[in-house]
Amino acid sequence: MFTNFKFPWILNPESRFGYAWHKIFYFTLCLVLYTYPINLIRPRIPEWFIFFSFWVDLAYAFDLGVSLCTAMKKRGNVTTTFYVLLFERFKSFTFILDLMSTIWIEDLAEIVGFSQYYFTLQFNRLIRIYRLFYGVYLKWEISKDPGLDIMRNLILTNIAVVVIMGHVVYELHSHLPSLSLHYFFGDQLCEKFPNVTCDEVSPFTGVTVLWYFEQIYNEYEPTNLTDVYAGTVVAYIGFCFATFLRCKYISYLFLRHKHITKYQQFVTAFVDFYKCYRINRDLLKRINRYLICHWKYHKGVEIIYQNSLRNEPIEVYYKAQVEVAQKIIGQCRSFQHANPLLIRELAYKAKFLILPRNAIIYSFGNQCKNVTWIVEGYVKVEQYNDNGELVPSYMTGGLMMSVCAVFFSKPSLQAYTAYTECEVLYIPVNDFIEVYKRFKFEYSFLITCKTEYGPEFDTMFRNNVLKHKDYQSAMRSRIQSTRMSMMTTSKVLVGFEENRSLPFEGIFWGEPETRFLRAWLVFRTVIVGLSIMSASCLGGIGAVFRWTFAKISAFCDCIAWIDIIIKLFLYYYDHRGILITSKRKCFFNYISKGFILDIIGVVPVYQIIQLFMTQTISIDNCLLMNTICRFAHIYILFACFEYVGDLPTVNIAYIMILKWQIVNILIVFGASHYLMVNCVNFVFDEDMELIDIQRRNDCWMPKYLHQPTKLNPSQLHLIFAESLSLAESGMMKMNFGRFIINRENLGVGMLLIGIGLII
Repeated sequence: MFTNFKFPWILNPESRFGYAWHKIFYFTLCLVLYTYPINLIRPRIPEWFIFFSFWVDLAYAFDLGVSLCTAMKKRGNVTTTFYVLLFERFKSFTFILDLMSTIWIEDLAEIVGFSQYYFTLQFNRLIRIYRLFYGVYLKWEISKDPGLDIMRNLILTNIAVVVIMGHVVYELHSHLPSLSLHYFFGDQLCEKFPNVTCDEVSPFTGVTVLWYFEQIYNEYEPTNLTDVYAGTVVAYIGFCFATFLRCKYISYLFLRHKHITKYQQFVTAFVDFYKCYRINRDLLKRINRYLICHWKYHKGVEIIYQNSLRNEPIEVYYKAQVEVAQKIIGQCRSFQHANPLLIRELAYKAKFLILPRNAIIYSFGNQCKNVTWIVEGYVKVEQYNDNGELVPSYMTGGLMMSVCAVFFSKPSLQAYTAYTECEVLYIPVNDFIEVYKRFKFEYSFLITCKTEYGPEFDTMFRNNVLKHKDYQSAMRSRIQSTRMSMMTTSKVLVGFEENRSLPFEGIFWGEPETRFLRAWLVFRTVIVGLSIMSASCLGGIGAVFRWTFAKISAFCDCIAWIDIIIKLFLYYYDHRGILITSKRKCFFNYISKGFILDIIGVVPVYQIIQLFMTQTISIDNCLLMNTICRFAHIYILFACFEYVGDLPTVNIAYIMILKWQIVNILIVFGASHYLMVNCVNFVFDEDMELIDIQRRNDCWMPKYLHQPTKLNPSQLHLIFAESLSLAESGMMKMNFGRFIINRENLGVGMLLIGIGLII
């Protein structure tokens, strides 16, 4: 816990006490971020906040003392002298920030006669919230996914920027009267000391909601130069934070998908090389199938890292394990009574590796690239006897594998496989020989052994290889003769075998990746887009051509029902890559995944809701609910593009761009339907024929477009175009059209905010 046990005590950079205090102080800072901005701008400070600020001051002072008594790491060394620690801490930028947030500046200002800034200067306590993002206990760990840390930082940073900036600008208004309050917060918000009737600041959210709402869709323009300056500074700070957060998120995506992108670059360069030099097309097709197979099951990782013994995992070697390596090598029969210095040098060169079960260590007929000892576990050894039968045997800890093949530089005549999860010790053959050469006495024994027993071992090796080759040739001849004898019999059964099938198997039910199902997936994706667009237009601009769009929607519903029937017993691959053909499992797999969404998108949900309501749902709301339910099928579009792009031989970037462009278009059409319903009232007769089109009083249309109460089809087209423009503006988080998005149209504003957050 301590690096210096004498007074003054110095804590370790990472200790149990430091971790416990970090948790307490982290929770305190979260409360500071929430309570300080909201309460410091209130005209009457609540009593509980005064006691809480007293606790915050004590916690800040204690944290400053803890930081002064905690050792610092610098260039791999830890400070153990208190005077050196103080000197290094005073030089750090974090200490300056801690000091600025701890000093009671408001008391100094009150002493010199600026008591009006007493609560304003207490905003300096918010400087310390940098500790929510920076610290020894907040660093990434290699063993954990950094996604949670990234998401936590993104959420906390957005909340902190919105809360602090909004309340700081509101507080500045009390000292800069020229700053327009309605430009930043709207027309209804009160000043700090109001003189007129207005809406008071919320005691729970302060001005956060109003600030965020006006920053996304500003309702008013700046009235003076002070507003322009303040708005420019706010926009620039927001741009800097947005750029920083996007860079951090992109770095996380790169870290997560680094191996996949490297593999795709490798495949692209590899295929381009074959195409450039016009190598055999059949060979290129085989290579494509091989790459696709590796992509499906391994994402191509072992193609990039081919030799797992040398490159995977990262070398696990510590000085503490040298003694274990010495013990294993010294107990081996090949190194009994050897020079201890030789064993020690080999131990320093050795590396430890954990092998999973069934991992191949040596293959039959391959050159040994490593000298390997078993530390723990069992290794299965397979070799052929005189009858060509594969005879297994087992090795345990402390033994050296393939001794003769290593010392005589020959391929292994045995296959070595990890029978259990085992730990091995290995040295590359080149390093092994180099170490051996430095010890002349032991190396002379090795040369003598090769000279005396080399010819005899070569003869044994040659006879064994020839016997294995003859056995393989005999087996191939036997298989060929058996195949030729069955040729005439197989011709008689061709017609019977082609017509033979299992229940629920054929064009609809069978392999999940047949040509028909791939074509059906693409066709179904087109139908999903057509269904959403037709439903969106049916409640908006398509009301004039109601029956045409109704027929299109009915056709899309028929295709959706057929798709549900096909998926009921469709085979699927589980997480292990095994094809599941059981009808019961296929049925429950579909019921537990996409069945609910498929039903929501095809069943008239508004009729079901009407059964539980006493009031009649209007036609506009029914059509709007129908459009929302059609978006339940958008997962099919995502699945189609993911399937098409899940290949190493295609450029996934263009496919993903096309996917999001289509999604954006569908969302714009869906938002347009909602905007049309909020602006236009369609009147139908009993036969559902359109008889009148009226504009609502609270329409969101721009001021410069004057529309009559009764609309004709051309004016309806103009409103539809403006609705698309407004939805696209919300998607880009801009407001070029100066639309009236006030508190009378909260639904429109929340819709646009939702579009901006989704896209």
